[in-house]
Amino acid sequence: MKLLALFVFSCGLLAQEPRTSAVDASTTPITEASDVRAFDLERGAGSAMEPSSFSAAPRGARQYRLSVAAFAAASVADTWSSWGGRELNPVLGTGRFTTKQASIKGAITAGMIAAEIGLVRRHPSLRRTFTVTNWIAAGLLAGVAARNERLR
Repeated sequence: MKLLALFVFSCGLLAQEPRTSAVDASTTPITEASDVRAFDLERGAGSAMEPSSFSAAPRGARQYRLSVAAFAAASVADTWSSWGGRELNPVLGTGRFTTKQASIKGAITAGMIAAEIGLVRRHPSLRRTFTVTNWIAAGLLAGVAARNERLR
């Protein structure tokens, strides 16, 4: 059950590469040898594919995305280390940390990230502020996770 809750929580963190055309290359059969394209390590796909939005992002966007990933990973680590222990946070509900508390924690984390991304899209000047905030929150959550592991 613990693994199921963490799997469900982390599903939103899985990255997908955007499609570059209306036809998906994986469903289109290859009819000739000339249709096969070499893998381009710089672009991450076939040579005819446009560069991903990650490499063409505005200044500071990469650091911001890394900070969001670090925050989400630290939240997962905190959830993992809290599992089965006594929860003292009244927002998550007191008692033993189970799927109920993990679901609440996952929803709060996902909601914070979604709101943050919406604000950064609307006001790009907030990107640096949220980058710093995410790194601080990730550090705090990682510290809590380390403390929880020591208490076991």
